[in-house]
This record gives sequence, structure tokens and C-alpha cells, in this order.
Amino acid sequence: MVKKKVLVVEDDYAIAKGIETFLSSEGYDIKMATNGSEAMEFIETETFDLITLDVRMPGLNGGDVLRLIKGGVSKKPKIIYITVSPKEELNMEGVEDYIQKPFDNSDLLAKVKRIIG
Repeated sequence: MVKKKVLVVEDDYAIAKGIETFLSSEGYDIKMATNGSEAMEFIETETFDLITLDVRMPGLNGGDVLRLIKGGVSKKPKIIYITVSPKEELNMEGVEDYIQKPFDNSDLLAKVKRIIG
């Protein structure tokens, strides 16, 4: 069975590492990027089933990364926004779901499973 590939994009290393460790233990193939530029390097060279995307990052933020994906990636991954903002403040166009910080990893896993299995 081929593992589903997930790119974790989060500028807070502790949060990113926690997500990486947890989703890896659940059988997902995880790559981790700590900023939008690093995320785009991965996205341009690899195919992902899902990206967990921090909305507020310095430099290329989550919205910037999402626009670049929409404009130039042939196989568009599913997106889960990770943010401190309430849903009402987000533009959810092109995003499957979101999770608000702080969150429980089991809640994130439920969303991941619902979206990509």
C-alpha cells in the first residue's frame, strides 16, 4: 500500500515537528517546511496528497502559497489551513478545511482521514 504524502508547512518548529511525528505514526509519508519558500521548493519537485498550511508566516504566507499552487501546480493537493484566526476571517476558496490553533492532533487526524483517507 502506498502511503499518502503530506506536506506540513508551519513556521513554529515545535508545532510542525509534533504534526510530523503524529501523522508519521499514523502511516503518512511526511515532509516538513518551516516557511512558504521552502514549501514551494517541495511543491515544485514533488506531488503531495495534502498540505497542512499555516496561514500566518513571515515572507510567503499561507495565502501566498495557496495562490502559487492554484496558479502553477498541475496536480493540486488538498489543503487544510492551520491558523489562530477564526474561520470567518479566512478566505476558504481552494481550501478543503481548516483547524484553529491550539488544536488536538486527533482532531487534525480526523480531518486528514476524511479528506485523503
